[in-house]
Amino acid sequence: MKTKSIIGNRVLAIAAAGLLATGCGPGNTGGQASGGPYYVQGAAGGYGAACQVDANCTAPNYCIKGQCRPLSQQGGVCGWDGDCLSPLKCIVGACGNPGNIGAPCGSWEHCVAPLACWNGMCSQCTVSGTSATTGSACCDDLNCQAPLFCILGTCRPIGGDGCHCGVDNDCESKVCEGGTCVAGGTCWETGTQAQLGGACRLNTDCMPPYVCLNGMCSQAGQIGSPCYSFSQCSYGLACWGYTCNQCTIAAGASSVVGSTCCTDDNCSGGLYCILGSCRWMAAIGETCGVHWDCESWNCAQGVCQPM
Repeated sequence: MKTKSIIGNRVLAIAAAGLLATGCGPGNTGGQASGGPYYVQGAAGGYGAACQVDANCTAPNYCIKGQCRPLSQQGGVCGWDGDCLSPLKCIVGACGNPGNIGAPCGSWEHCVAPLACWNGMCSQCTVSGTSATTGSACCDDLNCQAPLFCILGTCRPIGGDGCHCGVDNDCESKVCEGGTCVAGGTCWETGTQAQLGGACRLNTDCMPPYVCLNGMCSQAGQIGSPCYSFSQCSYGLACWGYTCNQCTIAAGASSVVGSTCCTDDNCSGGLYCILGSCRWMAAIGETCGVHWDCESWNCAQGVCQPM
């Protein structure tokens, strides 16, 4: 995926024209819906009202685990990092600070660097190098080559429905419930994904290392290949101007909305690398490149649409 001040810029309208795309991710307005990637129409409610996205709640409330409430403090309930006051993270359903050896975790991001998250516990990292092999042990995403990420201590693709997960970012739908991805995509663990040339909607619909481009499972792009997301380009490349390009951004993550990025690793605090800049997950009517850029999980003609 993947700490920043959320209040004030969690809801961000980004206007752009002439952007083209053929497909579109989940969440709240400026974040991710803990209850699933479905936009709910209707009047916004106050504290305690049922919700699925931030737009269902009146300020200063946000949609946290299906209920309108302010951002959580230390120990408060959460579904993802964006439900917590900065710089807290959502660790096993409660807001807290990254832990030391022995602390509970769902992802390496929940542990003090350079610790790893193995078997739900922050542990000493003993892995070096980068692997392109699914199942290789890892401490963090830097140990895995795209399209693999460090999930539950091993390099694996982002998961679709039914795949194992530790945090929402482990899932294509950005919804991990009870250790399993829900609400979108095909799980690579089931072996039912499409091969090269097969129909797809999400990257997880394709057998690794293929990616979903223009509705078809394709080889990851090289420099000059068309793209709508960095995840459609080969490892180390960025997607700028709808073309795979050499990444020229130094390693590190920015919490500033609008910062240039190559991948999600260049963005922090709930921001994602969308169309080459760090942004909140896009609300209906905002620009997008692929389905997983959108809260509604539906990107068409470069704009997030209702599901």
